[in-house]
Amino acid sequence: MAMLLVGEAMAPLLSRMYYNSGGKSLWMVTLAQSAGSPLLIIPLLLTPRATAGEPRPVVSKIAAICVGLGLIIGCNDLMFSYAMLYLSVSTFSLAMALFASGEWRTIHGEMAEFKNGKVAYMLTLMGIAVALFGDKMMGTKVVTMLMAVWGFLSYVYQHYLDGQYVVAMRNGRGSSHDEGREVQESATCGLKRCANRRWMLVLADMLMLLVGEAMAPLLSRFYYNSGGNSLWMTTLVQSAGSPLLVIPLLLTPQAAVGEPRPTVFKMSAICVGLGLIIGCDNLMYSYAMLYLPVSTFSLMSSTQLAFNAVTSRLINSQRFTSLIVNSIVVLTFSAALLGVDNRDGSTSSSSVQNRKHVVGIILILCASAVRALILSLFELTFEKVIKATTLVWVLRMQIFTNMVASAVSVMVLFASGEWRTIHGEMAMFKNGKVSYVLTLIGIAVGWQAMELGAMRLIARVSSLFANVTSTLALPLVPVLAVALFGDRMTGTKVVAMLMAVWGFLSYVYQHYLDGRQAASARKGRVHAVAG
Repeated sequence: MAMLLVGEAMAPLLSRMYYNSGGKSLWMVTLAQSAGSPLLIIPLLLTPRATAGEPRPVVSKIAAICVGLGLIIGCNDLMFSYAMLYLSVSTFSLAMALFASGEWRTIHGEMAEFKNGKVAYMLTLMGIAVALFGDKMMGTKVVTMLMAVWGFLSYVYQHYLDGQYVVAMRNGRGSSHDEGREVQESATCGLKRCANRRWMLVLADMLMLLVGEAMAPLLSRFYYNSGGNSLWMTTLVQSAGSPLLVIPLLLTPQAAVGEPRPTVFKMSAICVGLGLIIGCDNLMYSYAMLYLPVSTFSLMSSTQLAFNAVTSRLINSQRFTSLIVNSIVVLTFSAALLGVDNRDGSTSSSSVQNRKHVVGIILILCASAVRALILSLFELTFEKVIKATTLVWVLRMQIFTNMVASAVSVMVLFASGEWRTIHGEMAMFKNGKVSYVLTLIGIAVGWQAMELGAMRLIARVSSLFANVTSTLALPLVPVLAVALFGDRMTGTKVVAMLMAVWGFLSYVYQHYLDGRQAASARKGRVHAVAG
């Protein structure tokens, strides 16, 4: 493996040095790719011969195979040479082509004109010289290299797991999997109906979260593009829509008589603390939305998943598997790939300058980290304090914490004097006062839909699952931003979106496997009792 990696790195570098230093013979570069085969004669002579009883293939068959593969290798080497010229087999067939094309006549003059002399010319073709070309090392290249390393490690780890599985099967410990499959096939209809109902509710919560996740950033960008510039107003509307949840709260059946109820003092302290943190987090999101194009904002928000993985592990004792880790790493690389590519285009009224871009990236990272902490604290509250995950408590927690965040935003809005500019901002809004009010209402509704969907998923599954679901909105927002606001859809964003979708699917598949394992365990207990 080390030999392969060294050769894979050395050959393109030396080929690029050959072209950069004045070499231009495509057939010479093609010939050099296979002309080193005589070097293998020495290890061939030192290798022990075949034993007497070992089967020997027919000479004519081996000769035909070697000639055919040699011709294919020669064509392949030529394509590599052309590719290296524009971006960066046999010896006999390539030597024939070298002389048939007449390029052999130019080799002596090319050697004389070689920038580093004749000796360097020969050493380069032999693969001994090492050179640096001063290629620009962009952030995207660094992230791409890290992604390649991660992909390699993932494959090696899977190979290790396969080896462990084979060893276990040889030792006779593989029967539990078959028994689990038989138990699963004998599932009862009642358990299936419960599982299907639960997944329908989870899908409804996911849909609510995705709609809000796509709606809120787009309307916030529309607010800024249409002339709005009040940071505290956009911060306020992120939590000001919580009174809309009073209606479903009143229509929801209240807690049963025997259900545990936490003390009012404890819940008040938790709601005030979480509300203050939410208010600060909303302000960072408002600044980030002002400084970043909406597509960059949305994709960089996926770093929240990586932060939430840490907080879930430390606070909620989240169990990690290889698929979950892969999901988190891929989504993090997806955001990093976009963050280092500072070539976003936006036709917004205020251009995103380099300094503001950096500030926006820092703010969105901080906001994502705080947001991850908030979700983990909500999950901890449901598990340890409330000890219930009913819709009533979900609505109460969202209403009370958002009311605290709204109160903070209102106080700062008046203390900063920004409230005096609201009437003028409304009058100057590009699409009129009605559009101004409807935009703010839409932002408030979008944020509440996203929050409610996330809270319900936290109560039903986990905060990490809620975070992973929010990444599914990533392909939607940049595409809509391109159509609505003229954001530039670069190739980097496309790759980042595909990585985000793959990371989401990896996590969902792991959750599916966990569900199957849990169902098998429950059915096993049912059959044990029945037996």
